[in-house]
Amino acid sequence: MEAQSQVVSFVIRVHTALNESQEQENQVRIKVKHVQTDEEAAYANLEEAFSYIKGVIGE
Repeated sequence: MEAQSQVVSFVIRVHTALNESQEQENQVRIKVKHVQTDEEAAYANLEEAFSYIKGVIGE
């Protein structure tokens, strides 16, 4: 019997903050949108964002 597959889609947007002198800082803002549910969450780093994704896909 073949295993069933399911597509789960996410949109990840990464925004790098600029300080007052328009120089790039090391601070980023990451937004993750789960396409199927339209749920969106914001994170300070990629580890948190991927933890959210793993939770959604059940890993």
